[in-house]
Amino acid sequence: MELIVASLIIVFICCGCIIYYKLEFFEWTAICLDYRVGRSMAYHPEYVYELVENGETVTYKNWGFAIGFPKKGKKYRVLIKKKDHNKIVGYSEYIAYQVVGTLMLFIFVLEIICEMR
Repeated sequence: MELIVASLIIVFICCGCIIYYKLEFFEWTAICLDYRVGRSMAYHPEYVYELVENGETVTYKNWGFAIGFPKKGKKYRVLIKKKDHNKIVGYSEYIAYQVVGTLMLFIFVLEIICEMR
């Protein structure tokens, strides 16, 4: 029973993060300039990206968050906040929430099936 509750909570958290990213961010391509190592498989890469604002091309250079090992000079898909273009998140974090949410949903369904037997 505890596993059912825990997996359901994790599914709701993951779905909430996915919905937040879909509503507040848009997908773009950025180049990784450098990175700092965080905890475990989390990295803080420095991205550079160009956006067109009011007919002018503006170049942004910000530190983001990504899961997995970034490579310097490589292009990555990123999520940029719609209202503040200085806020950036690696697309890998969005994918990680989708994977973890799907796995936890699968565990939730399996536990319900096991409880019914």
